[in-house]
Amino acid sequence: MFATNEAYRKLGAQLTFDCTPYLQQNVPAYGEVIAFSESSATPYVNSVIGARTNREGANSALCAAITGMVPEYGLLFDENRKAEILVDVQADVKTDFDYQILGWCYPEKYKGLEVPVFKGIKERPTPEGFMNFGAQLNTSGCVSMYHIAGITPEAPTVEAAVGSKKIKREIVITDKDLQDTRERLCNEPGTIDFAMFGCPHITIRQVGIIAKVCEGRKFKVDTWLLTSSLTRELADRMGYLSIIQRAGGHIIADTCIDVPPCWKPYYGSVGVTDSPKCAYYNEIRGIKFLIRPLEEAVEAAISGKVVK
Repeated sequence: MFATNEAYRKLGAQLTFDCTPYLQQNVPAYGEVIAFSESSATPYVNSVIGARTNREGANSALCAAITGMVPEYGLLFDENRKAEILVDVQADVKTDFDYQILGWCYPEKYKGLEVPVFKGIKERPTPEGFMNFGAQLNTSGCVSMYHIAGITPEAPTVEAAVGSKKIKREIVITDKDLQDTRERLCNEPGTIDFAMFGCPHITIRQVGIIAKVCEGRKFKVDTWLLTSSLTRELADRMGYLSIIQRAGGHIIADTCIDVPPCWKPYYGSVGVTDSPKCAYYNEIRGIKFLIRPLEEAVEAAISGKVVK
């Protein structure tokens, strides 16, 4: 790993080691052509910011950085950014975790690659809501771009999001649909061996939420918070780091749950997380994650068990 990092450094890369650079270190402009990989990053920059990228891999993004060019196809073109699936959200979607569930639910109803436009969402999601929504859309399915009518920049209206395209399919998502998805993801209680937060990397706001829940208390199981070095530094300045460390937790920068050697001691164990993506990625390694909203997952790390 050191040799790889040194090679990138010599190329002039910024060694941020962050899966959410679009929030603080590498924020593209509206309409800018870029080359982003990572399952939450691609939908975020396309949909929330209005920059333009296809879903790149590590190798193709590196080639783009070296050459300064990307293949001209896909979501770089106006017409391919228009919506062809209309999603009528007839459900109460408010919290960041609600957006995780909505993001997982939509591909269960439709697995296509077309750009969807969601209508019926009344309030603008938080940055964490957007981040987690895209991460789940791109894990449960393969959604590199979406629109939310009246909220995202290329969709002031449904009509603007669709443009000259034709709607191929209309999908309705109800409170019952979200409840069914939530029960499938979150129904099982049980004793846990560890807790993992930060898939994608947690933000300073999420660190603050965790610190508030655990202040003056102790974690019963190993508890890991994964984030960027920038966020960890800010957590230190704001006093969150010391609160979490006194509770027995760890804030780790520059890595993630998808770096297998780091987490080998937990193979075959049971953890708790707030991220369906985290749970999905680790099934192959024999790690079972119980999923709960962030505050509930922190409480589980303190008690050592997930309640129903």
